[in-house]
Amino acid sequence: MKNFFLTLVAVIAATLNLAAADFGLVAIPVACLRGEPANSAELVSQAVMGTPLRLLDKDGEWWSVETPDGYHGYMTESSLAEADRDSWLKAPRMVITALPATVMVDERGSVLSPLPAGAIVEVSHGMIRLPDGRLGIVDPAAMMSLEEWGSQTFSPRKVVETARALMGTPYLWGGMSPWAVDCSGLVRVAYWLQGRILPRDASQQASVGDEVPLDALSAGDLLFLDRSGSGRVNHVAICDGHGRVIHAGSGRVRDNALDSGAKDAISGVRLSARRTSGTPALPLLTEPK
Repeated sequence: MKNFFLTLVAVIAATLNLAAADFGLVAIPVACLRGEPANSAELVSQAVMGTPLRLLDKDGEWWSVETPDGYHGYMTESSLAEADRDSWLKAPRMVITALPATVMVDERGSVLSPLPAGAIVEVSHGMIRLPDGRLGIVDPAAMMSLEEWGSQTFSPRKVVETARALMGTPYLWGGMSPWAVDCSGLVRVAYWLQGRILPRDASQQASVGDEVPLDALSAGDLLFLDRSGSGRVNHVAICDGHGRVIHAGSGRVRDNALDSGAKDAISGVRLSARRTSGTPALPLLTEPK
């Protein structure tokens, strides 16, 4: 796994001819990142519309890509749009903040595309432009400017609020969108909506921020567990500050008691807890190296 703190560079373009491209954008609401160039391969992660990608190599209809969190995997060519770094830096952008999603409509009110929370879109002549070039209208209350998104004051309580807003969302191994998440994907979504980035996997998230004693947990702290008997971190939950934790597991996003003696206590061996505000995303987006 490459270093997580990679430069995020990429932009929108009007063509899907990616043969000579180095950077691209996710062009569909949620794109799947697979471990091998095949639809039957393991789903290792996902990326929402507008996510900048580094395009590494092409294998038939599949591109080997690197995501902003440093993940390598394969996406189908139809999931991507060519991108240009300079255009990305100059174009005004908006981030979708409505949970779990909103829609873009045309001037007649017909739905053109769902837009999941966290998606990044371009403003063009008073309208919203998708990575594939389509123009439409989005409720202004469902989004904020890229600059406003990136300059938010981090709030652990908002992490909890976002996680609670996603209660009942289906569990999906590799899922990382408001429509389906795994345990670390839920954490990623909650931080991303505050303009912050964390590593992709629970085992990586367990190494960021400051360690917190297990008997001194506050709202927004991340609790790391072993649920397989391996002795290693393989699950993460978000503490709500009121004796419960929110996590993606057993089929959906749910909450459980933190008290190990409670009937509905979260299962697993508690290994550690961390307190972190993540890494601000905006400097990485606007100051590529």
